[in-house]
Amino acid sequence: MIDHDALPSYAELLRRTDAPPGSTWQLFGRDDQIGTLNFLSPDRVAAAAREVRRGQAYSLDLRSDVIAPSLAPTRQPLQHHIFQRNEFHRDEWLDRVYTQYGSQLDGLRHIGHPDYGFYNGNDPALFLPGTEPLGIHHLSALPIVGRGVATSSCSASAGSTTTAASPLPRRARLVSDQRHTGVLQSHEAVAWLWDHRISLAAADNFAFESWPPHEGSPFFSAEERANGTRGPHSGIMHRALIPLLGLPLGELWDLDALATDCAEEGRYTCLLTVAPLPVVGGVGSPANAIALR
Repeated sequence: MIDHDALPSYAELLRRTDAPPGSTWQLFGRDDQIGTLNFLSPDRVAAAAREVRRGQAYSLDLRSDVIAPSLAPTRQPLQHHIFQRNEFHRDEWLDRVYTQYGSQLDGLRHIGHPDYGFYNGNDPALFLPGTEPLGIHHLSALPIVGRGVATSSCSASAGSTTTAASPLPRRARLVSDQRHTGVLQSHEAVAWLWDHRISLAAADNFAFESWPPHEGSPFFSAEERANGTRGPHSGIMHRALIPLLGLPLGELWDLDALATDCAEEGRYTCLLTVAPLPVVGGVGSPANAIALR
């Protein structure tokens, strides 16, 4: 069993020469599939269960019809169909299910680092439907249960616009003019998450971090820094969090009711469960997250 307290600090990870700087590659094993979710040891799960004191539960998933129009140019809302074999029967199917459209969990296949690749050096040529490497089904099999700690979003990017507060014309333009508040890109933010042994980070905004990244982001690739080239993902902190640390990210979670309860009680912890769909080889999933207090 890995002694999590004996793992290197983020400052030490940045000095690695046997793996990409800032990475946790091979620290949890050469064939590891779950990254920082290794922190969810049985003793920590048992301790997390003690956070349930009043039996109050909160779903952290938005309704399927809340986000309209889409917030991303590559994602579309689902289409729901209901059919029947007779008058007293109903069945259904879904078309166009983009698993990361609404309240979601980014798995370890979602983002690779342009200089170093995907988590633990996995070959993206193998990232096909039904294949094993870094599939979301590994996260489903854990399952994901732990102590949740509510914190305020720090260092939100100046000049960004929150989705929820945007008037409808502004929201309609977000798919083409993507500007969202979030955590400012910095090594300090990554260090806080790793050094506190956070297994999963989630927020109620579009990308956890601010979007687009600020020009001072330390996460531009070597080519982007050298040539000034820019693409849709240039400078994003996802590159450090998902492929290097192996940290799954939750986005667009519905946290308002939970936040209100935390503030009223003055206690900011809960038991958190996350149940991603066990789609073999999946990239991400609806979060299916529940907080219990």
